[in-house]
Amino acid sequence: DMDKIADGEIGQDNVVDTSRKMLGAVMLALQDKKESLAGEIREGIRIDKVLGECPNCKEQLRIIRSKRTKKRFVGCAGYPDCKTTYPLPQRGDVISLGEVCEECKAPKIKVISKGARPWVLCLDPNCPTKTQKKEEKEAAEK
Repeated sequence: DMDKIADGEIGQDNVVDTSRKMLGAVMLALQDKKESLAGEIREGIRIDKVLGECPNCKEQLRIIRSKRTKKRFVGCAGYPDCKTTYPLPQRGDVISLGEVCEECKAPKIKVISKGARPWVLCLDPNCPTKTQKKEEKEAAEK
């Protein structure tokens, strides 16, 4: 359409009117499906917050934001019966890998931060794999 306007075949007003009518039809279609779209978006957000299965009670482990401190952490959906929690990095996007750690059976996640390389880690801060990596790093520094 922009080429036709430049060549003088059609006027700018015609293109603007056609675009407005097209956008109006799209907006009406979206308004009709507003509730179902909102439900699908909510469900997608809920699924993105699930990181895996709790190793203690088999409920879902979810990303939760503390109302008091505004920090995020992983908590079990079985709360208050199950009090399993794990800390999370406060920056970056957290993505569930759908895998569990061979050592501690906690879910593995990938953290993607702007300007940094993505890193894969197990949720359990006391996991033996983390102590092994820490020892290897200290040995490399010596």
